[in-house]
Parts: sequence; C-alpha cells; structure tokens
Amino acid sequence: MTSADLTNVRLAAADLTGAILIYAILNGTHFEGANLTGAHFDGANLQFVNLRDANLTSANLFAADLRSATLNGAHLNGADLRSADLRRAYLNRADFTGADLTSADLTGAYLTSHTAGEEITGPNLTGANLSDARWPLEAVVPAGYQRDARSGRLKQADIDLGGTPD
Repeated sequence: MTSADLTNVRLAAADLTGAILIYAILNGTHFEGANLTGAHFDGANLQFVNLRDANLTSANLFAADLRSATLNGAHLNGADLRSADLRRAYLNRADFTGADLTSADLTGAYLTSHTAGEEITGPNLTGANLSDARWPLEAVVPAGYQRDARSGRLKQADIDLGGTPD
C-alpha cells in the first residue's frame, strides 16, 4: 500500500508482519502492541503515531517522519532508522539493539527509564542529532555530547583542542 492514507486508524495489536506502507500517511494511527516485524515505512509520515510496545524488529523506517511519535517500550531491534525524524519522540524503554540511526534527528526526544549505569549501545548513532534530547540520567552519555546540569538535556560537548590562547 504505497502512499496510502491511514490517518487516525486504530490498528492496535494487529499483525502487519512485512507490511509495505512506503510513503504512507499514518498521522495519529494507533499501532499499540502491533506486530510490525519487517514492515516497510520508508518515507512514511508517522507524526503523533502510537507505537507503544509495538514489535518493529527489522522494520525499515528510512527517512520516516516520526515527530512526536510514541515508541515507549517498542522493539526496534535491527530496525533501519537512517535519516528518520524523531524530534520530540517518546522513546522510553525502547530497545534499539542493532538499529541503525545514522543521520537520524532525535532533537528533543525523550529517552528515559533505562538501567542505572547502562550505556545505550547497539544502535549506530553516527551523525545522529541528539541535541536537546532528554537522555536517561542513569545512562552513559554518548561521545561528543554532554548533559546540561540543570535540564538533563544533551548538548554538543565543548571541545578543548588544547591550543594556546592568542
């Protein structure tokens, strides 16, 4: 179903294994607890979608628009999220093991409720924008970022190149 419009449709707990929803318009759709293993959402508009506890293992979300989406508890193991727009998305307890978030935008995203001292590993975050993301206080901050002491939000790390002042 390429370019389908399923805005605000309720598909909670549906089995959509391998579904092809490339460039689909899915704003506000409810996929809570759905099985979306291997589904293709390339370039899809998934703003405000509810994917809470959904299984998105090996799903293709390349360049998908997931702004303000709820993915709390979602299983994104091995998912392709390259160039995905996850600004202000809720990603609490989401499992990104083996996921590819290369060049994804996580500006202002909520990533909390991880295990104390846990380093959020597995996903490829190369080139991902994590600015202003609410990173778990208990988790190790990714290289190149630092946590703001007041807000807990990430910002680009201040880099000291070790040069002498002019």
